[in-house]
Amino acid sequence: MDTFTQADGAALPTLDFDEFQKLYTSLGRRADQKLATLVASFIQSATDLLAEAREALAVGDRETLHRAAHTLKATAAMMGAPALSGLARDLEWATKERLPPTAVDELTRVEAECLRVCTALAAVQREVLTRCDSHEQGGIPQ
Repeated sequence: MDTFTQADGAALPTLDFDEFQKLYTSLGRRADQKLATLVASFIQSATDLLAEAREALAVGDRETLHRAAHTLKATAAMMGAPALSGLARDLEWATKERLPPTAVDELTRVEAECLRVCTALAAVQREVLTRCDSHEQGGIPQ
């Protein structure tokens, strides 16, 4: 499993499969289909939020950058992506009252981790869709 090392040296997994399994279980009947849709929605939303954040940073729009970081923090946590959620939280806190000189670097770290998360989620989605096509059921592939 891919990991990300935070500034304090603690390694966090790109995806926390225990948390992801809880999400899967909470989906109930037809969880595979629901999960595939949820993953697609997350990937699209994360892509849109990052584009919005990058544009906001380019024009100095602190409020929009802050809001995008806040939203990404919450959705990443829901999807079991602790490193991404933590990095988005750091960007959210850093932009609470001003655009810090570190904002470009922080957003770049968020973008890199988001790419890792979306890649991992896309792999899970492919596996889940394969099971749907073959009418199998199961848990989250690891």
